Amino acid sequence: MKGLLLFVMLLLAGCSSPVERATKLTARGDAKAAETLLRDQLSAQPDDLHARVMLGRLLLRRNAIADADQLFAELNDNVQIAASYREAMHAQEDEKAIAALAYRAVRRSRESAAATVCKELLTIADTRRTAGVPHEELLAIAGALEPCAPTILEPLRKWITHMSAKEALAFVGESPYFTAEQAREIAITLRDEAARIAGKQDARALALLDVVARVSPAISGDLDVVVLRSRLSSAVGRSSTPSASSVWLFQIYRDGTPKEITLRVMRLVGQALDVYKADMNRYPLAYDFFALRGSLTPRYLSELPMTDGWGRPLVYTVGWNGVSASVVSRGAPGTGSDIVWENGQILQADSR
Repeated sequence: MKGLLLFVMLLLAGCSSPVERATKLTARGDAKAAETLLRDQLSAQPDDLHARVMLGRLLLRRNAIADADQLFAELNDNVQIAASYREAMHAQEDEKAIAALAYRAVRRSRESAAATVCKELLTIADTRRTAGVPHEELLAIAGALEPCAPTILEPLRKWITHMSAKEALAFVGESPYFTAEQAREIAITLRDEAARIAGKQDARALALLDVVARVSPAISGDLDVVVLRSRLSSAVGRSSTPSASSVWLFQIYRDGTPKEITLRVMRLVGQALDVYKADMNRYPLAYDFFALRGSLTPRYLSELPMTDGWGRPLVYTVGWNGVSASVVSRGAPGTGSDIVWENGQILQADSR
């Protein structure tokens, strides 16, 4: 009888698929053996979708993200791939790994599913905030993901009372995807929080106003904000006049039509880029306008203006090896007419 039972067990084991056997190995804690089994299966049958997905999930479980990316690159099943990244995102502890996985999950997801990933990412960040764990990486990646921009506005008012000014800037000040209206809402929230804590946390309130200046120069230039900044500067021992970077922003954005302001901004940035090229024999090799800040400030500009006169993000592109560069404003909303600075001159400025 025992011999018959053993025979049946061996027969069933022989009939089970490699994925099923790998699942059992993983459940017993032998993930390494499961990986070996799945790799052998893919060597024999490269088209085994289930084996490929499971192996990818095991790789992500041990944070071998690049290996999983390579494995998934040969698949067209974005639903399963996105689900794998999302599953790993919740299991990870490392901030940078979570951020990287969230980015991949959003890229692989449909628009509706991407919004879910954003909410999950913010939930993870909120849990870490509550536990006192730094979560700047998560905030930064959330602020850099286009589908996350609307989602970010939801927890902002709750979070702002707990965030440092540095976190607030990483969260909302470096995303090119907010609309002008969203940037205005964020700036107003930051301004109101600065006003609320003025007299109790003056240094933090002043730091939040610095973030306002980057998120929405228009709000930063309002009279009530200028007055509040002056009062706070005196209270924390700074000069009662705005900082050099704030003066730049106030002067650049205060007067003129949106087109005049845009041309003013682009000429200033263009001049700084030309001086940089004269010094370095190339333009800055920055992947976007926000990375450009590290190259130009404070040596070439006290602060880098990042929006045009309509409050829309400027776009920076650089050619191969820095031989050419351009700064683009999308122009007046609805006109489809760009304003372009390229290699030392304004090439197109037809926007009304």
